[in-house]
Amino acid sequence: MIACGWSLTRRASPAAASGRAGSTYRSPRCRGSTRVFDAAELARRYPAGPGEYAAAFRAATMRAAAAGFVLEQDVDEMVAVAVAAYPAR
Repeated sequence: MIACGWSLTRRASPAAASGRAGSTYRSPRCRGSTRVFDAAELARRYPAGPGEYAAAFRAATMRAAAAGFVLEQDVDEMVAVAVAAYPAR
């Protein structure tokens, strides 16, 4: 379930596009594929850079926690992982 919650958060503040095409992951609940956005796409979506992405990701993760998709105590760790994965400029 956490993987599904993570996916929901990523959709609200994406650094990649997700969908079913080409997926090699097999789960009865979570399916899809990921296409990581290049630097130009990230700059278009988050012109202020990593800080803007981090704020959007935190807000989306908090909404997911409020809706019961992720545990509230996991929010800080999820945001830290997302920020660490954001490509350097």
